[in-house]
Amino acid sequence: VINPLNRDDAVEIIRRLWTPSTKHISLTGGEPLIHADFIKTLDPGYPLYLETNSGLPEKARELKDVISISSCDIKLPEHHATNNYSELLKNELETISILNETSETFVKIVILHETTIESISPAVDGIASIDENISLILQPVTSNKVAPSRLLLELMDFAGKKLKDVRAIPQTHKMMGLL
Repeated sequence: VINPLNRDDAVEIIRRLWTPSTKHISLTGGEPLIHADFIKTLDPGYPLYLETNSGLPEKARELKDVISISSCDIKLPEHHATNNYSELLKNELETISILNETSETFVKIVILHETTIESISPAVDGIASIDENISLILQPVTSNKVAPSRLLLELMDFAGKKLKDVRAIPQTHKMMGLL
């Protein structure tokens, strides 16, 4: 198969791989929203699951009507993902709001050793302002410097005061040695 795939080849591969236990086509790897034009053409007849860094609200707007489930990341200041954190958070929250209009949406935040209630608070408040029913997944980074469980419980309790569903899930891909 030639990469990048054309629409017909992608749909054919999806149809061949689909089984009775398959529930969604997962759009992940890199940033799928960059490929919104291609994704809009797919229409494979199966539900689409989007994993996004949430930084491209205009692209989310283009795809909101074709996505069934949205997994949206929010970065924290300590992730050092940008020099303009407030702009990044604004875009992430806008993307979440757009996708939440039409898909089952949840948010994932990677928790570092240095994460604090103060650093997570703007993200939690932003999610709650969109919809307190959006699930929040706190994902402690899996490394040599793991966030202490006490910190994780404090962050969960803080977020749980504002959101109805807060969970902690480890980075299993790292635990399994896949990255």
